[in-house]
Amino acid sequence: MQNAWCSDSIPFFIKGGLNIAKVRYGVDVGQMYKFGFIGGIGMDFEFNNMPFEIDILYAQKGRKFSIAGTDPFWGEPYESEGTLKLDYITIPVIYKMKKEFAGRNFYGGAGLAPGILLLARENWTYTTLGETMKYSGKPQFNKNLIDLGLIVTLGVEISKFLIETKINYGLTDIFSMGTSKNLSFAFMSGYKFKYQKNKQLEKSNLTEENNLIEDNSLAEDDNSESINHENLNEGIKAYKTKQYMNGITFWEKIPDNSIHYKEAQNYIDSAKTELSKKDNSVEKIENKLSKKNKGKITEESLEQYLLEGMKLYKIGKYEEAISVWEKIPENSKYYAKAQKYIKTAETKLIEIKNEK
Repeated sequence: MQNAWCSDSIPFFIKGGLNIAKVRYGVDVGQMYKFGFIGGIGMDFEFNNMPFEIDILYAQKGRKFSIAGTDPFWGEPYESEGTLKLDYITIPVIYKMKKEFAGRNFYGGAGLAPGILLLARENWTYTTLGETMKYSGKPQFNKNLIDLGLIVTLGVEISKFLIETKINYGLTDIFSMGTSKNLSFAFMSGYKFKYQKNKQLEKSNLTEENNLIEDNSLAEDDNSESINHENLNEGIKAYKTKQYMNGITFWEKIPDNSIHYKEAQNYIDSAKTELSKKDNSVEKIENKLSKKNKGKITEESLEQYLLEGMKLYKIGKYEEAISVWEKIPENSKYYAKAQKYIKTAETKLIEIKNEK
């Protein structure tokens, strides 16, 4: 048996397939199986050195029915057919065992599968005395939002792929009236991948080692090179918060004989490009609004400034949004709203700066 539960790796998987479901009633109501989709994500994990699987699955359940008989009120023959659709998010937690055989990993297990009802719809027809009644909408009985089932799974892993079946035997009633429990059979295929903890640890150790080497090399540099390094980092911080002019100011202090000079020049070029984009972006908005309103300053054109600024804000261009909103004069009915938006954008810029 391969150690699939190694603490250095956590197996994840995505899977989906066919769900065949019906509702178990206390009496025969012409039940037929309903076909639907099931799919989602899951992972293997250990708890107290015991192997488990947990999934988060979207499952389409419900039933179909077709029944004929004698109407108890009219004493006349009747026919009725319809569909009940029940969509759930189910979270199976399964005690899972694996066994390698013929180069394949076979597995099986059992557990509990709580579910949350997302959608309940039904439609049916009822025909008697030559008249047909139809209904389409929410179920007419009170439904329970929480479902609980006993789940059994069997499957096989082939390389990074898996094929499995799951049987979910409902333990709780779907409706508050009478016996009504889910029963479903799922047939799924999926793809498995692993999150490697040890690789992340190696990467972390390598990063720490590089940082240590960098710190030691800086300690060996003279005082002027330490200052150059500090100016480089301060410029990068300003660049990340979109304060491009401040960044350029720091980088221009680095002399051409410094080991950081070439990197600083690259950042300067990048910052100037961003400033150019900013200027062009605002200029394009002004040209657009000017053409639309034929050069006239109207409340409609000022409203467009407000909206264009909001578009820039939503894509993270806070400084450009502020520049657009600042063009709304005090005598406009949109002035107060623009000032409010400006303060919001300024707060956002401060938050970004503090995060860095």
